Amino acid sequence: MSVRELKNFVNGEYVSAKSGETSDVINPATGETYATAPVSSAADVASAYQAAEKAFEEWSQFTPGERQTQVVFQRYTFYMHRIHRWFEFQEAVFPA
Repeated sequence: MSVRELKNFVNGEYVSAKSGETSDVINPATGETYATAPVSSAADVASAYQAAEKAFEEWSQFTPGERQTQVVFQRYTFYMHRIHRWFEFQEAVFPA
């Protein structure tokens, strides 16, 4: 089984903890490590908080209709990406 590397999502990007320190994420049913997660410090939290404050300032300037359009578009983009990956999986597992 491959071990996934989890990261913090800050300001639209996946980033590691500033210290680079990670912790194993254990499956309690098997005792196996299935991921590593960043061990975030107060500095990491402060960076995320500042990014969130900035994003809120920008986001709050949109009207409710503009916000709704943004959310719908983001969901559409997400689902289209997932559907694309699903078809890639189907083609790999069940070739024509």
